[in-house]
Amino acid sequence: MNLPICLLLILISVLTLSCAPTYVPVKPEPLYINAMIYAGDTIKVTTKDNKDYEFVVVEITEDAIIGETDKVLINNIHQLQVVTESSGEKTGRRSAVTILTTLDILNSTINFINGDF
Repeated sequence: MNLPICLLLILISVLTLSCAPTYVPVKPEPLYINAMIYAGDTIKVTTKDNKDYEFVVVEITEDAIIGETDKVLINNIHQLQVVTESSGEKTGRRSAVTILTTLDILNSTINFINGDF
């Protein structure tokens, strides 16, 4: 895959993110959780046993995301989404992580196409 196509895919991804729905997906791994979720954020979680939660985050520990009445272990998360915000420091960090995730996906796709998997 050549550079112009990669740049076009990145541009499309970034433009799509600017029109994203209210919730954006977060990779359920500590690095992404710590970069994109903060106390006070509203999140949606689906666990590996198909239980759905939606709550405001009170605290994030090494192994769990904690709300007022809910606690979800990070290693039990199947799908995680966070409410987007229109401005502020959090949005900048979230955008950077989203772009890095998009680049990671593009790199994996290119490796797959080239048979390097």
